[in-house]
Amino acid sequence: MAQDLPIIREALHRVGRKYVQFLQDELHYQKHIASGNLVNSFFTRVHKKGGSLVMDVQSNTSYMWVVNNGASPFEPSFNDIEHWIRSKQDFMFDNNTHESAAVATIVSNIATQGLPTVNGSAIASRRKFFIEVAFEQANQSGLQAAMEQDVLRQIDKEVGNAMGSKVIQLTIR
Repeated sequence: MAQDLPIIREALHRVGRKYVQFLQDELHYQKHIASGNLVNSFFTRVHKKGGSLVMDVQSNTSYMWVVNNGASPFEPSFNDIEHWIRSKQDFMFDNNTHESAAVATIVSNIATQGLPTVNGSAIASRRKFFIEVAFEQANQSGLQAAMEQDVLRQIDKEVGNAMGSKVIQLTIR
């Protein structure tokens, strides 16, 4: 039956794209943009699960949860941090000595403090849980209620035209 519901599928994709925008906005707010891979990795997937259509917002990056949750202390690669610094537009160094000192400091901080750094609040007022923040903001904006109304309108339009005044119930979890 899910294959027979292209209008509902499209409504779910539409709302999914809005959730993606909230995620992207929050990543920008938290200044978690380096290469742009994470912020551009989100997509929606609508699929049948049991007797329901389910809309998932997904990312194909391997490090999304580290950005979201932070990480315990670990020894990062000097070269990886150097590459990361060079990809950040905010960092410009006068010479290689300053860049090497910055890389060494970052490597040391990650090794002792984990991610994000203790001074992350100097970069943005919040530096963790971008997923939770974005979804909370989306829901507070009335996105879920608007989605439910949109889907109900689509059903009413299609089913109402085909079946007259028969009743249909929609449950969105």
